[in-house]
Amino acid sequence: MNSHMTANITLEELRRNRSEFQLKLLDEFWKYFCQKNEWPVARVVYRDHGRLEVRKALSEFGSSIVREDKDSYGRGRFQLTLLGIILTSEGSKAEKWLLDYFRFQREVFLSDPERLQITHTEVQKALELSDEETKMLGQLIFFGSMFGGSGGHGDGTWTVSPMGEVEEWTDDTDIAAELHKWLLRNHGRPGWVFQDERHKEFMPVVTPQLSSPEQQWAFEGIFGPKSESKRDNTKVTQPNQPNRRYQVFVSSTYIDLLDERQQVMHALLESNCIPSGMELFPAANTSQWNLIKQVIDECDYYVVIVAGKYGSIGPDGISYTEMEYDYALSRGKPILGFFHSDIKKLPGDRLEDSDAARRKLAMFTEKVRQRICRSWKSPEGLASSLKTAISHAIQADPKPGWVRGGAVPTWDMVETLEKRIVELEEKNGD
Repeated sequence: MNSHMTANITLEELRRNRSEFQLKLLDEFWKYFCQKNEWPVARVVYRDHGRLEVRKALSEFGSSIVREDKDSYGRGRFQLTLLGIILTSEGSKAEKWLLDYFRFQREVFLSDPERLQITHTEVQKALELSDEETKMLGQLIFFGSMFGGSGGHGDGTWTVSPMGEVEEWTDDTDIAAELHKWLLRNHGRPGWVFQDERHKEFMPVVTPQLSSPEQQWAFEGIFGPKSESKRDNTKVTQPNQPNRRYQVFVSSTYIDLLDERQQVMHALLESNCIPSGMELFPAANTSQWNLIKQVIDECDYYVVIVAGKYGSIGPDGISYTEMEYDYALSRGKPILGFFHSDIKKLPGDRLEDSDAARRKLAMFTEKVRQRICRSWKSPEGLASSLKTAISHAIQADPKPGWVRGGAVPTWDMVETLEKRIVELEEKNGD
């Protein structure tokens, strides 16, 4: 099918183009997740269906539908994106929930535009969903990294922020078409499906719109790698594609979460990310605050981990962890939050010992839960959830990231290209 290479494809075309085997794999992956709250191990899928057959079927889908990622034990697991879930046999039902959710968000905007958050109970009542359906809608919102939603909580509770997109809709807006456009927004982007193809996840150098094949060939000849082909005796190369990594700031209390932070750092490195955070300045203080803000400014994504400690207090009476969170929020950074599901089970030295600190921690935890977040119980579970969350965040909200200096065009190369384009334009003018 090679659907990920097809431009402007519709959702219905994607559904029609699924082979029986591809649909079987999608259904199997989603059923496994719904039953066990984790994705199937790749090696098990290979054993059951054959490695070559599975890889061929999934590679045709592309990374906007399915991708393999490692869990905290280093095992590859196949996980679906929101688009992949929509393409399962149960996808039509999920699509209806999302459509009703979009319409509900539009009604909230028209009736109460000052609202700051919406609870799962309000959505459940408006959409007339069962408890299980409401929990599943929260999962879909989380997988889509949708509009400040915080889905996927172990207890089935979630909250969402009002959608900014609805502000542009009118009475004549086709909301179903808006949903389809949103679901397909990442379809066709380059990306890897399998772990052993991670090096193929490149972002191409932006190519200017050139007016003639000769100018296009000139650009490719200047910026392309060594591999060559021939066309009309003119050497043509593919544009250079630098490997892109994303910098992620990890915010949390420090001493009580050393094991968790180590697992998180490893998970980010395995996810092609550059972690930064408290390891640079474990004893945050006023003199270091400007440096902390600078590091957050340079990051693409922001992760906050909340457990049983509120943390060191800053000059304004709030912890440095909460200060970092508020600053990242003010800078518009994509925020991924993780809160401990049952802090009462933590040992005493990992809990606050004063009522005032416990109240501040409870308020901060609730603040974090108002955005995209997930619960966790163990360092390994936290790392696994983080890898899934950062993967979806990069897919849903790609940021500039970082590339090696030698992988991008130099100014001399740009000047050479400009001169060559001028020469070709003058030649075409003659």
